[in-house]
Amino acid sequence: MKRILKENLTNTEILNNGDEGLWISPWGEMFSSDSRHVRTIIQNPEQFGTTEEHIDYLHKKYGEKRGWDGKAREELIRDAMKKGWIRIRGYSGKYSYISIQTDKLTKKHKDFLYYFANEILKDEYSSKFRWNFADVRIGIANEDRIIKTTMRGIAEDTLLNECFNVVDFYTQIM
Repeated sequence: MKRILKENLTNTEILNNGDEGLWISPWGEMFSSDSRHVRTIIQNPEQFGTTEEHIDYLHKKYGEKRGWDGKAREELIRDAMKKGWIRIRGYSGKYSYISIQTDKLTKKHKDFLYYFANEILKDEYSSKFRWNFADVRIGIANEDRIIKTTMRGIAEDTLLNECFNVVDFYTQIM
């Protein structure tokens, strides 16, 4: 698993190439992922809080080959997100967007995404390119909802404001 240091994060190749993605750890470090996020988990089980035995068990349970897309993959990624990992992938093409998946959107997660967006937008290439206003879809698994925003919106802290808007609305109806 290749750790992305703060100085190197400004390279937007990871988001421009649909074959790669990112993981943000529960402690805020960013790691590149190859063409399949699940492969990163399989190659680094301890980092993701799992074991080789558990990975083998899930593939056997679902009758799937190791690393293939399927139910074992879904469960491994879901387990990683439940442990605080954030999954990110950029999709390029006619409708470019960035997919972010997490189990829940805590203040810590929002801080990590705020840092991520600001680092990406620091890059002269990306600030003049599509990622500045690219659609971002944040899937929150335990709430079964998707937040739609932009990279610029995350960098300007709309996720924090979104949280306050929900609280303000709740307070008004009480």
